[in-house]
Amino acid sequence: MTDVLTWTVQQRLELEERARLLRKELAGVEARLVRLEAAEVVFGEWAEATDGGRNSASIVEPEPEPEPVAVRPGCGWSRAVLTGWVWRS
Repeated sequence: MTDVLTWTVQQRLELEERARLLRKELAGVEARLVRLEAAEVVFGEWAEATDGGRNSASIVEPEPEPEPVAVRPGCGWSRAVLTGWVWRS
């Protein structure tokens, strides 16, 4: 009777370890799948915008960065002190 109990405990421990390893492998596969799906979307958008790479002129150039404007503390209407830059749009 104890041999059966020992065998079942060993089997359960082996299966728990195998399940742990499979969950770890599945997490890695799912991460790769997410990256490939994102790459597929990006490539699809690029191919659509450039007619499969034949028309690169349709790609819109990004707008230049706005010039920073310094803000002086103590404007009179607030006690807050701004430290940093405020961007004009």
